[in-house]
Amino acid sequence: MLKNKIFDYLQKAQTGYLEITTPEHNKIEIGDPASDLKANIVIKDWALIDAVVKFGDIGFGEHHLSLLCIDRD
Repeated sequence: MLKNKIFDYLQKAQTGYLEITTPEHNKIEIGDPASDLKANIVIKDWALIDAVVKFGDIGFGEHHLSLLCIDRD
């Protein structure tokens, strides 16, 4: 599944910490929780993943504005 491939890719990050909350309220933690560089994102709809794959950062921005995701940091 596409979202699994994306999360597998994100696991390769070597700096920082990212906590992702899925639409099912599962937590995915990527990186080092002790890092000073941290971010948290709540995905409210899996349509966000399709938009990011198709349109990159523009797709992310448009979906952020439409409240399909919330960046808490």
